[in-house]
Amino acid sequence: MNNAARLKSITAIANTLGDIALQRQNQRHEMLIFKSERDFASNVDLEIESLAREMIEDTFPGEKVVGEENGGDASGSYWIIDPIDGTTNYLREHPYWAVSIAWIEDDVANIGVIAMPGLKETLSGGKHCGVFLNNQLVATEKIIVQPPKLMAIGRNGVWPADNRFTLENNLESDGYMLMTTGCCAVACAFTILGRLDGYHENHISLWDCAAGIAIGEQAQLKIQLQRQQLECTEFSITRS
Repeated sequence: MNNAARLKSITAIANTLGDIALQRQNQRHEMLIFKSERDFASNVDLEIESLAREMIEDTFPGEKVVGEENGGDASGSYWIIDPIDGTTNYLREHPYWAVSIAWIEDDVANIGVIAMPGLKETLSGGKHCGVFLNNQLVATEKIIVQPPKLMAIGRNGVWPADNRFTLENNLESDGYMLMTTGCCAVACAFTILGRLDGYHENHISLWDCAAGIAIGEQAQLKIQLQRQQLECTEFSITRS
């Protein structure tokens, strides 16, 4: 199956999963599960990942899946899923959360989809596919970013605060306004669409950023990544 066909199918799957997650959020069916002091999951994360695995198996029989909640074999070619990226936002009913899915082939993120139901937007794309917003082709080369300069910085319990403060100080010295989205996938999407100049977050996992990498590379954005298997010690996506 070529990338265009894969992208069409996985976009439909991500949209279905996003709709289900949004319904659960609106119905307040979530149950908080503490993974660590600053790392949360809900029963909806588990449900969405389980459904994603079933739907991918039905559509792409025999292909491997790696998920945030239940792991998997991250070798060769596989699908990688973050069932709800931005779980804290999701639990507090903020719109900045996403269902994020990417296809990894020979250790390279080839296609990705970021479904953002709270924003009624889905960004998708990948190698030789183009970039699409709500299934409409986006001419990313024609996006003109207007001032002021705006950069998003991620936060997590592993990235040392002193290191982050140094980065923030340097960016502010360069004239950037700073913000945080609380969701890596959303920040990647906003950067690709020209709503942000870029996004930085260190010490994240590949499922957080894989879809953004696949779409961002198709859009010819600058991506810096240092990783070992699923752990990304450094990650940034910028427009220049």
